[in-house]
Amino acid sequence: YKLKLCRKAGKYNINVCRPNSVGYGFRATINCESMGNYCVVNSGVVIGVKTGVERGPIIGNHVELTTGCKVIGDVVIGDNAIVAPNSVVVKDVEQGTVVSGVPAKFLKTTRKV
Repeated sequence: YKLKLCRKAGKYNINVCRPNSVGYGFRATINCESMGNYCVVNSGVVIGVKTGVERGPIIGNHVELTTGCKVIGDVVIGDNAIVAPNSVVVKDVEQGTVVSGVPAKFLKTTRKV
């Protein structure tokens, strides 16, 4: 499976760094400018560009995109951020924060372990 992902990544100009996690059989659409290391993408996540915008989202390191969330447009999600289930991110997310809602708004800060 990883070999197939690497071959497709080269063909479609996708850079998915290891060891990011997208579960086998999950339905996720990923069309971003870049994605950092140790990210988790859950089922039903959509990452994409907005019509008329050239750049896609930039996802930092250790980011968790939970079930059903959407990240749309030229946005930056900072390191250690968490996007709550079914949230829609259309603005930048600060590092170390949890966002939730439609559109996604600041909920709380994450604690470093």
